[in-house]
Amino acid sequence: VVLIIGILAAIALPQYNKAVIKSRVAEVHSVFNALHKNLQMCELEGNVADCRENLFSKDLDLTGTFVAAGEGKCPSDSTDEGCLQTTNWIYSVISEWENGHVAFNADPLFGSFPNRPYLAVEVTDGDTGRVLPNISHIKCYTHDTPYDGQGCQVFCGEEYGCELK
Repeated sequence: VVLIIGILAAIALPQYNKAVIKSRVAEVHSVFNALHKNLQMCELEGNVADCRENLFSKDLDLTGTFVAAGEGKCPSDSTDEGCLQTTNWIYSVISEWENGHVAFNADPLFGSFPNRPYLAVEVTDGDTGRVLPNISHIKCYTHDTPYDGQGCQVFCGEEYGCELK
């Protein structure tokens, strides 16, 4: 009986862990889509510059805590908009507003991963600065270098920066 329970646990635990990661990545999709819709609305209203101040707060129904810039809790490469902290992630906006380049990042607050992986998506066209019509391809990158191919495996099974669909 103990042997059978051990075998079942050995099979079930990895599947459970995959399901947990998948649900956490689903949260990222949801938050990124909400932020993207907010940015699209700002563009339609003609006030993308105002989004710098309230991208995380404008009519969004997101569960989490807004953290103001300068409190030392946001990723160091995020802009002065602050960040949003949920149970599993810290969301930030990485932007070069003057040239129209904007990306959303999600840094995990769970687990201990080599090379500190994070999920990101480009939300503007690098050439025109216009907000993209959709953000279907979220990519995994790592903060630490040199990159040894270990960080993103937990999110998408590939060693090098990968796309999640």
